[in-house]
Amino acid sequence: MKLYHGSKNGRLDIIRKSQAEAGEGVTVPEDELLNAIYLTPNYGFALACAARPEGLTTINEQNGKIEFENSELFDPDAEIYIYEVEVAKNQLRQIDEQ
Repeated sequence: MKLYHGSKNGRLDIIRKSQAEAGEGVTVPEDELLNAIYLTPNYGFALACAARPEGLTTINEQNGKIEFENSELFDPDAEIYIYEVEVAKNQLRQIDEQ
């Protein structure tokens, strides 16, 4: 299965597991704060994750609208990376629809 990973942390030779982080004052379900590699089948979602500034990001899947808590920090010229990863279905754990 082809999945995507978005990052602004420079070019990666190896994608490593990391602990997801919640912004200050944000409650995130425990099963979404895993030490894992986060992948998505949605290229646009991976792009949004890589390009987002610090702070809360809200993505409305129905209308495709993305809202940044700190939109003034968004840098359209920032260098980001999108990785295409092939993963066997039996190695995946779906966390949410994204």
